[in-house]
Amino acid sequence: MTVFTGFTNILINEEGIKYPSGVIHKTANDAVAAQSDPKLKGKVLAVAQITWEEKEEPRE
Repeated sequence: MTVFTGFTNILINEEGIKYPSGVIHKTANDAVAAQSDPKLKGKVLAVAQITWEEKEEPRE
């Protein structure tokens, strides 16, 4: 099993709905730098660390 860690921006839209930006960055500093991207829709609330696991497929 492989564990991955990254950082993403948490945004809030005009209706108050919070959601991740959908872009995963290697460092928190990279996520903060990406906040100036004009493509981001919504107001940035925070940077969140995310972690996920992927099971390795058996090799035949």
